[in-house]
Formats: sequence, structure tokens, C-alpha cells
Amino acid sequence: MYPSRPQHLKPYLSESEVSDSEPESETSETTSESMHTTRIPGLAYHKVFQDDSSPDGETAISSTRFSEPPLNGDSKDASHLPRVVVTKYPLENAGFRPRGESEPEPSTGLDDVPIRLLEDFTLFEEQSRHMVLFEEVLHDLKICNSPRSSYSAAGKVMAYVENDSESDDIVGEFQWHSLQLSTIKEVSIHDNSNDGGLDPRIWLRTCHAWYIINKPSSEYQSFFMPFKIKHSICHVLVTAAQNPELKYDEFIAQLSSSEASEELTSMLGRELSSTDVEKDDTVAYLFSILSGMDGSELPVHFGQVPAVKYILGSSWSSESDPLNNSKTNRPRKSGDVESEVFQNRNRTTVTAVVGGLATRMFEQRFSVLGELDREDWTRRDLYQSHAIHETNMSSIEWLDSGTEFPDTTYYQGVELDGVEYKVGDIVMVHPGVNDNVKQVANYDDSITQKCHVNDFNFGDPEPEVSDEENDFHVSIYWDEVNSNFLALDIPDGHHPCRVCWWRDSQHVQSEEHQSLSRIHPGDFVYLMLSSAFRKFDIGQVISIDSSAKHLTVQMYARFDDIKSRASRHGRRPCHERQLVRTSKLKSVSSSTIQGQAYVIYSDSSDAKDVADWILDDDHFYVYQFSDSSPVSEDNLETLSKSIFTTTVCSECHDGHLEELRCKADCLKQSGCLQGLELFCGAGGLGTGLEMSGFVETKWAADISPSSAKTFKSNHPDATVYNQCTSLLLEHAMAVADGDSPRPLKSLGTNETLPSMPQPGDVNFIYGGPPCQPFSRMNSHKKSDDIRATLVANMLSYVEFYRPRFFLLENVLGMLGHKLEDQIGREQDNQLKGRLPKERSSDEQEDQSIKFGVVKFITRCLLALGYQIQFKILNAGQYGAPQSRRRIIFWGAKNGELMPAFPLPTHSLQNPLQKSLLPTGSWSLPVTWDHQGLWLLQDSVYEEVTGLHSCAPLDMVTIEDAIGDLPPFDWEHPNPTEDDIEESEARQDIGILAFPAVKTETCQRVCGFEGPAHYAYPPMTSYQQAMRSKGAPQVTYHYTTFHKPTTVEKVLQNLSTSTDGPPSSSTPRKVRLRANSLFKTIMTSMPLNGRHAGSSIHPTQKRGLSIREVARAQGFPDHYKLESFNRDFNKLAVNQLRQIGNAVPIPLSHALGRSLGETLVRRWQESLKYRPPSPEL
Repeated sequence: MYPSRPQHLKPYLSESEVSDSEPESETSETTSESMHTTRIPGLAYHKVFQDDSSPDGETAISSTRFSEPPLNGDSKDASHLPRVVVTKYPLENAGFRPRGESEPEPSTGLDDVPIRLLEDFTLFEEQSRHMVLFEEVLHDLKICNSPRSSYSAAGKVMAYVENDSESDDIVGEFQWHSLQLSTIKEVSIHDNSNDGGLDPRIWLRTCHAWYIINKPSSEYQSFFMPFKIKHSICHVLVTAAQNPELKYDEFIAQLSSSEASEELTSMLGRELSSTDVEKDDTVAYLFSILSGMDGSELPVHFGQVPAVKYILGSSWSSESDPLNNSKTNRPRKSGDVESEVFQNRNRTTVTAVVGGLATRMFEQRFSVLGELDREDWTRRDLYQSHAIHETNMSSIEWLDSGTEFPDTTYYQGVELDGVEYKVGDIVMVHPGVNDNVKQVANYDDSITQKCHVNDFNFGDPEPEVSDEENDFHVSIYWDEVNSNFLALDIPDGHHPCRVCWWRDSQHVQSEEHQSLSRIHPGDFVYLMLSSAFRKFDIGQVISIDSSAKHLTVQMYARFDDIKSRASRHGRRPCHERQLVRTSKLKSVSSSTIQGQAYVIYSDSSDAKDVADWILDDDHFYVYQFSDSSPVSEDNLETLSKSIFTTTVCSECHDGHLEELRCKADCLKQSGCLQGLELFCGAGGLGTGLEMSGFVETKWAADISPSSAKTFKSNHPDATVYNQCTSLLLEHAMAVADGDSPRPLKSLGTNETLPSMPQPGDVNFIYGGPPCQPFSRMNSHKKSDDIRATLVANMLSYVEFYRPRFFLLENVLGMLGHKLEDQIGREQDNQLKGRLPKERSSDEQEDQSIKFGVVKFITRCLLALGYQIQFKILNAGQYGAPQSRRRIIFWGAKNGELMPAFPLPTHSLQNPLQKSLLPTGSWSLPVTWDHQGLWLLQDSVYEEVTGLHSCAPLDMVTIEDAIGDLPPFDWEHPNPTEDDIEESEARQDIGILAFPAVKTETCQRVCGFEGPAHYAYPPMTSYQQAMRSKGAPQVTYHYTTFHKPTTVEKVLQNLSTSTDGPPSSSTPRKVRLRANSLFKTIMTSMPLNGRHAGSSIHPTQKRGLSIREVARAQGFPDHYKLESFNRDFNKLAVNQLRQIGNAVPIPLSHALGRSLGETLVRRWQESLKYRPPSPEL
């Protein structure tokens, strides 16, 4: 039985019914030509007349039929709406283009006009400039064959970030512009989104662009809100009716907590309620809109849903209606499904534990699934009160002094004022002056009160929070130096004090790292002998003195360094792993040793063996020597293999080979991890992890159709889900609970998706949630951006699947991103009786949680029984030819070994950077300098001076990455004679020129439309890796088209940053330098604004090509970049977006190798402690 409800008015109100219900005033007479012949049920109507009493004959609005919900508690009708003259803004024209909008494309179709955002807007009648009800404009433009008036809008305009771009940098190019639109040609509502639902956005079209309108100006709210409320209720009802058993009271509960209600609360001063739903206007509007939709636009059996029948009545049927019969041009910019998938944002789905924490820290609403599965904790007698000892105690008695160590004697306990404390008890102590406990000389003087601290085993759930102030529990320790929470190691039983054991073990580890106990004569070592911004020197240990503080080493030169000093005749391949033995002996301090290298003898006859050998880090080869000084190519001789072999430490070399065999055995016996990649994009993260050999991406999910298509094309064995991760999680949990939910459809192809994996199938989850909410370049952040909550969604996958490992990457801005204490905010608002929007900035700051996202991720993983650590890594230090910093979170289930962050493999020419942590200390970069930069001395952390960014190899430069690709230039759109002469000269040496401005006669792309032959064989190991599949031709070597003025500016003002400062009168687009790194690769190629130079080729007259950008991210040349776009220029734009959103593959590869080392160590430990097989 449903609750009683007010009697419905008839769903449709005819013209006569309107007239009968609302008598007309004597001033409302109009001619028959001015009367509307068709009305939209549920909309407010007004008649325009000449008000003789108004000055200058201003147009006045009088209500014929209007029922408006209370605004901010005051009931109004349309007759009381203010007649406000709209402020004039600059007028939209064909030349206007907001900052950050992509170049206009040469097309006349409506699908090809740009999409923009319109905020703080006002709609008005063009002639009088008086505001008009939105519903009046909608009816006039949607239904009438000949609109009675012309309308415009004014407000703040910004370029629309299509396809949910996640670049950390490009967002900073966007800004708001005050603008008056040209005449509004069309209004579009209730469009179909690609997932089969309704598009909740409202669109306006002028002859120049589509505009998505959001929040009205404060003056226009009363004109807009009546429609907005009905519009929002309609969308919430269609979404909620996915539940075929939805009841009316359940719908009202969902409505009041919906995102639509949250958005309207700040304007209405209240949430949406049943009163809004049951208004006659609302019912008539719902009936009109929904009856005009076909079955594909509504949930199955929509009319049979109890809530729908209650609202619309049992007579509702899917009939046609004037509002929906008037078909409009679909507001697409790109003409494909890619631009539609982000129109409808589902509420973020979270699991019980994650949801319990998320609702306290995020202001957005969540859909929480499941219930907390708490064990019935046996409460021991822990709540007795404890004595509190003041600083002066009357009696102190030491107990049982029998445990003696070489340097001290330990007691079994102490009795203070009659209270006994034994070894293993946890006590509260007064902190020292600077929080250094060791400065308190006598521990007995510091004991103030006993507290209970309980150890918990791996996987134990957290107990309920106790009201007892002296109850604590512990299963982890915080390592501030390395920014990690790790499971507590269990002492070996040979030390009476856990704390002292842990302290001593840290000293042992530190001493082992610095000692030469593992270095022998004949070993090869990395040496830091000079600059802190270059690659290591390499030497072979000849002897070690008796103090182990100094060594004699024979220096080995890098072949490429010798070659660079020699005269060159044309391009020649580089051999970065080839060494040359020199006759130079050097005495070095042990402190200069940074690690070990492994060198084999191999000449040109062992090419394949060498290629396989140098795939691993720290591997080099040698077959030449020189006794001359300085060493040059002219005096190189062949080194005897037998002589070299006798000088190498066979014990260490054979031990290293055994480690390599152990790695292979581990993979063979244990297999690789079965991974699920969330927000997979084009696949940069998963591809790099798979290259390590220890990870297989079995499942991947992304909401972008083109990105999912790309991933599937390059990972054919993976199951790829092109769907919202919230819906996928809901579906997986429903199946796990034994339900049979309706299969989900792919957003790109509408094909039925297979079921998600179930718990136990997935042992590694990784991905990078959308980064825009955290990007420091985003100057238009919104505190309620739903994308910020997808971090919680990703952690919910961890709660559901319980994988062994977890990896999350994101932009550096996530580290400092704040959240807000929602409980404190709500209590503060209730106390002061006000709405959240009325809080001052100081009060908001008081409730803010600094480093909120980092704290949230950490807290969630700890609550779920995971260890966690995070660091900021620079992709350039791992072999990517770009400087791209990312924050990386590693999670390891309690009981697993935590993967270490990989040591840098490539040196950078800039100083290392550190980042502030929530604790007030600094997160230091990963470096070879003592692998952490800190030493533990007397319980005080002291920073080691002399930080460096040295590594075994030189950084991969732009030239190293793309120097083998065929060159080409842009044609000048308006060339002078000098331009033509220069272009012909460049073409004579093989540099072709292509039109960069789209015309009817030019080819479909600017550059090589099809596969093109490489200009050179691979010149570097990076180029060799990019061409690993051996294809003779390169693809995607083209740029996007641009307008003539942009092309001219690029061609006329080219310079490099070494050319000196530009003239103030002639701004230059400072191009990239061939011997440096790419700037952070973004999702578009900005050729205007402050980032323009980052997109201009270092030596050729053009912007970077798709292939060059892909190489900057580490995508090999055989990697396919798919898209649903058919237009080549739009295809290129989409490819850029996929590449820019990806994780650099060299960085993800390094993370995969580090994970593999951890898995091998764990496998070796399992063999060590495995019980022997029984004898038969």
C-alpha cells in the first residue's frame, strides 16, 4: 500500500482549461495571430503586451498561468517578477574564441560548431533587453513555427573541456569571458546520452556555438528556477526508475539527496521534496516529457514502476507530445559518441568501510553498498582506571635484574608508587622539550600512566572505537623518512625490548648499506666523482684498504662519450651500455660508491646475447680498451676476453646470474599477477607494468569509448569494460551477492559487457583516477567536482576484491589537495542555523583537512588491512624523454612485502625537488644517495647533505627520442619570395612541406597520411625500443590543422630558449631544444598562450606530430591509437587526448620491475621456510 496522496489534476491542461482556471485581466486581450496555438503542459505562460503606464513603452510581462515554488521561503508569482534591463556585454561574433578553445574546423555543419560553457547567465528579449522566463523562450523556440520574438543571453563564457580531459597542465589555459550571445536559434533539453539515459544539461545554440548553461545570475534565478526544478525532477525519476521496484517514498528520499537537489539547494535555500513533485505543473511537465520518449530512452517497464504509477497515474503511456516531436539537431561537437559519455555523471559508488570514511571528508553524496562486517570482538577487562604519576614519585623499585647484555643490564620491570610495569607494557610518557623521547634521561621519571595497546595480526579487522581514553591498538608503524605505514615486524625473540630491537635493526640496515662487505676486488661499481647532475662513473675494484674506507679502481669510459669527442661524418648509432676499459687507476673513498654494475664481455658476434643482456638495469658490456690518454676512437683496441674474465669477481658475477635465474623460476612456478586496471585510458600504466613480465592486465575499465577501443586493440587478451566504474562495481557486487542484474552495455558500441571478475580472481588493482580536481593548473576548481570522489570508488574496488597489491598514480597537486570535515561543518552550521554557502572563508578554512586526499587514501587502506607508502617520481629519471612528476601510492596487503620505489636509471640536469608532507617534514625524492638520504642516529633523523640526481645513464633527450623520424615542415599560408626560396631549399635536403591550413584541395592530414619510411636506422636504444616490432615504416606522423594566423605566428617567430630574450614588440614562441626534455605532455597542442613553445618541434617548422608526442610518453611505434572519429583532424585531436592522459610507459615499466623484485624476494622466502616434503 502506498501513502495517500493528493488527487491529481489531469495531466494535460487544454487552452480552455487554462482560461477557465485563471480569469484573464482586461489588459490581456490579444489578437488571434499573437496567441500560441500549442502549449507545453507544465510550463509557465505569459502574454506580452504594451504597458501604457510604463515609461517609454517598455515591454511588461503579465501572468496568464504561472505556479512557482517558493524561492528562499517567499511565495511569488510571475506578476511580481522584476523587469530588469540586462547589462550590455561584448557581442559574440564569428571571430570570438574563448581562451583554450581548439582551432575552428572548416565545416558548416551544426555538429562542428564549438561547445562552450555559459555561467551566471541571463536570458532576455533582444529588442527590449528585458529578462524573460526561460520557459517562455523554450516554448517560443521549441514549438512555434515562427517565434514571436528574438532572444539572447549574456553571462560568463568559457571553452568546454570536451571528453573529460585530465591533463595536469592544459586546464590553466582556460578562463571566463563576459559575453552577450548573438540571437538564440535553438534550445535543446532532454537529449539522449550515449548510455541510453537522458542528458541533464540544457543547451542553447547560436549560429556560432552550442552553449551549456548551468547556474543563472542572481537576478535571473526567479525566471529560471521554475523550469529547472521540474527539469531536475524528471531526470532523477528516470534514473531512479532503473530499480523496477522503486516506491514513491524511496524516490523522494533519493530526490532529496540527489546531486540535482544539492545543486538547487544553494539557490532555493532548501532541498527538493515531495511538494515539488506533486505540484500540478510538475506532474503535467513529467507526463508531457516522458510520454514523448520511446522505449530505448526509458528503463524497461518504466510505466510499471510503483513510483512512476503513483506520480503519473496508471493511465500513463508512451505517447507523442509537441515538445518531443520537435526534433532538434543534436548538440555534438565531434559528431561521435566520444563527446557524449561524460554528459551524465552517475553518483559515485563506494563500499561500506570506504564509504564510512568518504562521507566524513567529501561534500559530495555517495551511493554506499554493503554493510560493515565487524567481528564480535570479545571485550576483555581493559577498562579499569589507571594510576597517574606526577613528576615526583614517592617510591621507585626495580624488579628482576637478570638479563645482561655486553653494554648494559635490563630489568624485567619497575614499580612506581605501588603500580607494577613490566616489559611489554605500553605507557604514556611526558615528551621531551623537542619531542625527542631519548632526551628524557630516566624513563621511570617519565611514566605517567599505563595504557592498553593491543597487537593485531595480519588481516584482522579494526575493533570498534572504544570510549575508554586509555585504549589503543597497533598493527603498523609510521616511517616518516620514507612516507610509509608498514606492518610491524615481529622480533626474533632474542631482544627483551621491541623498541630497542627496532632501533638497532635500523642501525644494522644503515651500516650494511654503507659498508663494503658486499664489494670485492673485481666487482664493478658506480662512482659519483664530480657533478651532482650527470651519470655515474664506472670503475672496477682493484683493491680495498684494510680500513675499508678507500679503494683503488680501474676506470671504464663510456663509448658514447668517446665518440662524442671524435669528429662525426653524419649520424651514427649510440651505444649507451658499451664500456671501454682504460689504463687509468684512481683511489676513491668508499663514500663515492653508489651501487654495483654488472659487465660482460661481448663483441659484435654476440649481438643477440648483448641485446638480451642490456634489457636489465645495471647491465653493460665491453670488448675494447685503450692505453692512451685521452681516450679516443682512433686508439681503441680489442680487449682479450680471457684477460677480462680473469679480472671479474666470479663469486659476485655468478651470484648475480643466479638471481636472474631465480627471477625466471619465480615467474615459471608462481606466474604473474592478474591485474585489474581502472581508468585505464590508452593503457600507459598497464603496458609498462606488463613489460616487466610480472603483471598481466586481465581486466580494464574506462568510460571513454576511444580509449577503451585503443586499450582493447593493443591488449586483445584483456577484457575491456567501456563503462562507468561505479556501475561496474555495483554490478560486480550484485553478482557476488547472488543477484542477476541486467547486463551492462558498452558506451561505445552498445554491446553487452561480460560480467566483472569476482573476489579471488584479482590480485593487483592499479589505475589513475581523473586528475583535474587536483591539478594545480586548474584555476577553476569546484569543491563539489564529482571526479574527485572517484578516488573513493577506486579504493572501494580494493575493499571488494582484496587484492595483494594496489597502485594509484596521479598529478602532483593531489598531495596538497584539501578536503573538508563534513561532520564538523554540519555541526557548525546547525549550531549557527545557516546554510553551508553562508560560511565565511575563515570558517571554511577551520574545517578544512590539509593534505586531505592523501590522508583519506592512507586512512582507507589502513582500515582495509593494507600497508601504504607514497612518493613523487619524475618520469625523466626512468628513461622517459620528458619531465613529468607524478605522485605514486603503493599498497600491499598486510603479510606481503612492500615494493620499493625504483631507483632512478637516468640522470637529470636539474636539482632534485622535495615536497611538504602532512607531518610538516619533507618527502624527499628517490635517489642513489643512500637510497633515502637519511640516517637514523640516536633516534634523531638527520638529513644527509649533498643530494644529487646522478644515475647510471644519461637522460633521454628529445633528439634521442625522435631523431630517426622523417622530417617535414608546415607550408606558409601566405608566403613571401624568401619563404618560398627557403622552403625549396629545405625540400632539396629532404624536408617536405605540407599545408597546415585545411582547404578543400589539401590531403586529410597535415603530414604523412599513411605509413612513411624512417629517415634513419635506430640511433639510440630508445629509438630501438620504440621500433622493437621491426616495422619498416612509421604511422601517425602528422599534426592537426590550424588557422592561418596561428601557422604564420609559428613560422615567423620561431626561436629556441638559447636565442636570447625575445623583443617586446615581437613575442616569440620559444621552441623546444633538441638536447633537453619534452615539457609535460598535455592533452592538446597549445600554439597560443604561455605553453605554446612546448608544442613546437626543435628543428623543424611546425608543431609536434602525433607520433612524436606518443614517443615522448613511451608508446612504441606499433601501438595503435584508435578512435570513433572519422574526420582525420578530429581523430588527431582525440589521439592527442589519449596520449596526454597516459602514464609514461618507462615510469610504469620501472614500477613493474620493482614489484617483480618484491615478488621474487617473497618467493625466495617461501622456499626458505617451506616444510620439507615427507619421505615416502
